[in-house]
Amino acid sequence: MKPRIALFGLPPKSTGKLHIWVYANGDGHHYGDRVYEADNDESGKILAYVFSDIEIGCRVTIVIMSSGICEYSHSLEFKGADISHVPNFRKETNTDEAEVSEDWNIDLWRSWNPHQQHDHGLAIEKKFLLDRTISVAPVWESYYLDSNIDYFEKFQKLWIGLNAYATHRSTESGDKKKILSLVGSDLRQAFHESLRHESNKKSAEKWLTLQKATGLNMTSDIVRDEIATTCYSLDFLECAKSEIGIFSDITNQLNGLVFLNSAPGKEVFRDVFSRYHEYMASAEGIVYPFNLADAFLAPKAPCSVKRFGGLVFHDPFLTSEHGSLFSLEDYFGSEYAIAPYQGQTDTQLRAWETVDPLFFRFLHVLYQFRCAYFHGDLPASKQNNEMARTAYLSLHELFPAIL
Repeated sequence: MKPRIALFGLPPKSTGKLHIWVYANGDGHHYGDRVYEADNDESGKILAYVFSDIEIGCRVTIVIMSSGICEYSHSLEFKGADISHVPNFRKETNTDEAEVSEDWNIDLWRSWNPHQQHDHGLAIEKKFLLDRTISVAPVWESYYLDSNIDYFEKFQKLWIGLNAYATHRSTESGDKKKILSLVGSDLRQAFHESLRHESNKKSAEKWLTLQKATGLNMTSDIVRDEIATTCYSLDFLECAKSEIGIFSDITNQLNGLVFLNSAPGKEVFRDVFSRYHEYMASAEGIVYPFNLADAFLAPKAPCSVKRFGGLVFHDPFLTSEHGSLFSLEDYFGSEYAIAPYQGQTDTQLRAWETVDPLFFRFLHVLYQFRCAYFHGDLPASKQNNEMARTAYLSLHELFPAIL
């Protein structure tokens, strides 16, 4: 392939003339085959294509000569990208000035600062890389990188919409309190609906059809992964929990969420499922014969639980008429559940936390992510883009509730 040569930090031709060559297939004893030749111009840079194909993996050598500077060469392995380089020149100290004047204005040569020229070249190269005029990644890799979705940008647009809604709805003036005050808004119900993983209609129809065809009760054969949809809110909290430093002020609150704890014996959904079935098998729980078709149409007692087939969806923040069957420990660790509303020192924040501790945490972490991103504390890395993806998708999942 014929890559582009991008050289930066060259002195303008009116100051000093440089002879530039590029060689390929060198073996250490000679430069190899000449694939490019030019002189510098007035721009202080060169952007051009070589005139012969270069094989990926071969050595490429850039050679620059001029009266008044030491002969310069630089070798690199060609990886299929633009060949970008900023030379680091050194002045000759024992050259006759009459020879120097063949390529240079002698007064400009005397005042010329190679180190300053090199720094200037690095700055220009960086600008061209940021503008994507050139790419140091191979062609196929550069297009792969360009295909990646920038979820930071998507999140930013959705956040502006959320902020506008909060400004319209809340009497608070501060950005943080405006967002946290949404703990009592329509978003709350949407948040818990996403946690319950409402049944997927197509999967429900599949199991109903199978039951009708076989005449068998297939309740026990339905598993959570079969008809549940991804819960982006939990995905976001899990990403936030794995991030070090940025969410340090709410780490304890996130560590208390048992469904983010992957340690053995902490399978919260399995535990809730087991206790619910124990209840359904008790004298109190057996109310009438259970039919799979009904499971997709109406929730089964107790009131804080929705049941779809063999799946259990529980909201511990809803008052249960059956007492202690479920509690805050289903969502939080036992230490937090004992005194769940002591995380906030601000009276107003504590009051909002009391409304819904889990949704309050979600809004709190989401706002913290927003601050880290907007204030430049969150590098645009692959890991952080994944967090931006879950932040965007979780918010996008809830947003229809306010439209």
